[in-house]
Amino acid sequence: LNRRDVQDFYHQRFISFSINIYGAAPFEDFAGRAVTEKTFAQASGIMGTPTLMFYDLEGREIVRLTRAIRDPNEFMMLGEFVASGAYRTRKFAEFLRQHKQRKGS
Repeated sequence: LNRRDVQDFYHQRFISFSINIYGAAPFEDFAGRAVTEKTFAQASGIMGTPTLMFYDLEGREIVRLTRAIRDPNEFMMLGEFVASGAYRTRKFAEFLRQHKQRKGS
């Protein structure tokens, strides 16, 4: 998120926040309960970082990626994968392969 084009893309489509999986900072979870970062991470099954998670408007997790993003283009593709609804019919790896095939054709 350090590039302006990536920031603009994500800010137009998502609400982003980061948590320290070992942190004690309080916030409200999707059900309105007071939790700490660590408690939220544990309840969400986050085992390590980086973990990128996307939630729908009801607070249900819809996409989870538990690896580093290779480059800004892949990060943009992840956002497009979620925003377009492609996550409903395929995995992110397949979405990336299809995009690369179209781009290379």
